[in-house]
Amino acid sequence: MTIMNRHIEEILNFRFNASGFASFGRSLFVPETEKALRQTIFALDSLKRKATTLSRTTLADAPNIHDEFIRAAQSGYDHLITVFDSRRKVKKLSWSLNVKSDGRIPIIQTIYLP
Repeated sequence: MTIMNRHIEEILNFRFNASGFASFGRSLFVPETEKALRQTIFALDSLKRKATTLSRTTLADAPNIHDEFIRAAQSGYDHLITVFDSRRKVKKLSWSLNVKSDGRIPIIQTIYLP
């Protein structure tokens, strides 16, 4: 250790031991915490797979959702609410707002949305 480093350690009253720091890092998490983290990662991966599958299905439904929205919107706001009356339908509608398919303009660009 150089004189300069010794002087800094004395001023700061801090001794850095690299090997002690490394061994502390290896035992930072108890096994239960590591297990909980692994379970959480697994659950998040599972949700990610489900969301990917759902979005593909929803995009395939976009032309139907588009047509359903246009028909309902032409009949007025109250009818639109009765057609899209579940979370599932509203979610599919929200995912379909900007989808262009089969020559249709996206819902977001129709006259029915301000």
